[in-house]
Amino acid sequence: MKKNSPFKILLGLFLSMIFFVSNSQDFDYETYDNWILFEGQNRFVMFNVNSKIVDNATVNPTFVIDVFKDNDGTVGIRLNDGDVYTYNKDKNYIQLDFIVDDSEIFGYTSRVVESNSDDWETEIKLTRMEDEPSLFDLFDLMKKGENIYVQTTGSGDPKVWSFELEGFRDAYTMISKKWNEWKQKQKKDNPFKKKDNNPFQR
Repeated sequence: MKKNSPFKILLGLFLSMIFFVSNSQDFDYETYDNWILFEGQNRFVMFNVNSKIVDNATVNPTFVIDVFKDNDGTVGIRLNDGDVYTYNKDKNYIQLDFIVDDSEIFGYTSRVVESNSDDWETEIKLTRMEDEPSLFDLFDLMKKGENIYVQTTGSGDPKVWSFELEGFRDAYTMISKKWNEWKQKQKKDNPFKKKDNNPFQR
């Protein structure tokens, strides 16, 4: 792991993911091989920009995991940094599937949403239903795996990418630690918040 000073190459990506950041602000981030960890005002973000096209795709999206600074530690997954699909108000639900190495398929209902970035118009946001697999089960496999394969099924043929998982375990451990440290600070002056659960401990 190495800690880095601000850099310009990912400035647009940070601004698109963390809307509140100003141009004059310094960016501190940590890299764990293929994964980058960044703390924003209302969330922790870890992402992998090194997607490889496997089938039917023409753009290389970024794999983004958000851990929000809320009582539940809400976790989300997004694909952004490229327009995989165009936005259609009435036809935005797609299927988002994952395979870690040669695992079973983890399938989730997802949506194409409008982006806040100036560099791309849409992104794919996972919207997990109650009867769909736990994201924490997926993350457990990712911590032990070498590659994760991502498939989107919307209009046209399914599109498939792969992302290397080297560094994921360390990045995930650190984002869990950072969320827990943030949570402890919130509990300091409010004894009721001391009763809240840590979603990373099961």
